Amino acid sequence: MRGWKNTRHAHPESSSPWNSVYRYVVGKIQGTLTLSALKTNNNTHTADIQSTLHQLMDYFIPEDSESSDGAHHKRPRQLMAEPMHTKDDIPFMQQEVQAALEKFDSRKALGEDALTSEIFLQVSRSFPAFFKEVYNECLHGGHFP
Repeated sequence: MRGWKNTRHAHPESSSPWNSVYRYVVGKIQGTLTLSALKTNNNTHTADIQSTLHQLMDYFIPEDSESSDGAHHKRPRQLMAEPMHTKDDIPFMQQEVQAALEKFDSRKALGEDALTSEIFLQVSRSFPAFFKEVYNECLHGGHFP
């Protein structure tokens, strides 16, 4: 995944998928920014928002495979195989997801994905249901990357 395809402000030297997002959030890009396509590993672009989301999920949440497990991962996998015997969890609500995102510390150091709290907030404002759907899917499947 090399970068967002942004027809208004394309930068061929961009190597991070977040460069356009960052420039938009800090105000270097004015107007409406359409982030609908990503460049994939095989030099094609995603065709729609659905395939873009799948590309992001595949990139940031890779396939979980027992063959790649180290000692650190064997015990949690073993625990996950046992039934939890709990009631169904209540899905996250939009308001609680938004409140959690607003509590992010803007001074905190960036992680491996280089996403800032400002980027999370801007995405949540532009696509209000996105994080709620992601978190509820993780809750439903019992997978928390």
